Amino acid sequence: MPRSKAMNTQCLYFTERLTRAMGDLMEYPLTIVEAPMGYGKTTAVREAVGRAGITPHWLHVFTDDTDGFWNGFAELVGELDSDCGKSLVSLGFPNDAVSMSEALKLIARIKLSTPAVIVIDDYHHLDSNELNTFFELMSEGEPSGLHIALTARYTKFKRLEELKLKKRLHHIDSDTFALMPQEIADYFKACGITLNADQAQRLYKMTEGWISALYLFLLEYVSSGSFTNSESIYRLLEKTVYATMPEETKNLLLTVCVFDSFTRKQAEYVWGGSTAERILTELTDSNLFVTYDGRSRMYYIHSIFTDFLREQFEQKDA
Repeated sequence: MPRSKAMNTQCLYFTERLTRAMGDLMEYPLTIVEAPMGYGKTTAVREAVGRAGITPHWLHVFTDDTDGFWNGFAELVGELDSDCGKSLVSLGFPNDAVSMSEALKLIARIKLSTPAVIVIDDYHHLDSNELNTFFELMSEGEPSGLHIALTARYTKFKRLEELKLKKRLHHIDSDTFALMPQEIADYFKACGITLNADQAQRLYKMTEGWISALYLFLLEYVSSGSFTNSESIYRLLEKTVYATMPEETKNLLLTVCVFDSFTRKQAEYVWGGSTAERILTELTDSNLFVTYDGRSRMYYIHSIFTDFLREQFEQKDA
């Protein structure tokens, strides 16, 4: 049993790896923080900008309304340069090469006395090729002291690798956020609970370092003194991931969840559907707890999501 002292379940914990990665945010014109829901993206960005001594200009995205987003973005820019903000509103959403060039010219004229950060939270809701291109081009402009940080469950930037090589884009993905066994032990210790190596390894095996799941296990221990009940985590997955999926996606996942890993051909064979490749591509592109290893050509479902799906499978057959 873990030993406990004064417990603080609200403790914020950041690994050294994540702290280093987030600390580089001010070194790049564009930073993309990309991970599935529940990995602490927003909190990490807020803390990183705060450590830099900067008050961020924050825009939370709720819908795919690009015109509405553009007006909100222009208002934030207007807090830095009133004339530029008004001009961007008048210009409207840049949906062609001419208007995009004009928008970039307007922003390039901004003169900042101190660095500024605009954070666009939940950017994935927009899913706009035009906006992706706009921010890619913006990152290549002359240094102005303006930094853009995008948090998203997934993105579809076409020039991601190119801009990373050019040192114009900083990309932080889920691997940077996921906690390893020793980091899990450190997180629980910071909250007042001491784990031994076996317990930390067990929690890692169950969660693959997903901080939301670890937090729910932490609350469970505080309440019951054990880590045996996954009900609250399954409710989280049901509400935020599974319930939003089309029926054919659910059916495919319930078919392949019996495997620890599988190929596209195996998925097509056991499911019997012709759209397996399209569905799997959508899942991996959307960062919905399914990953693809290009070397082995194997798909992997996050372990805790696999457990959830297998329980759904058992209930379906009951």
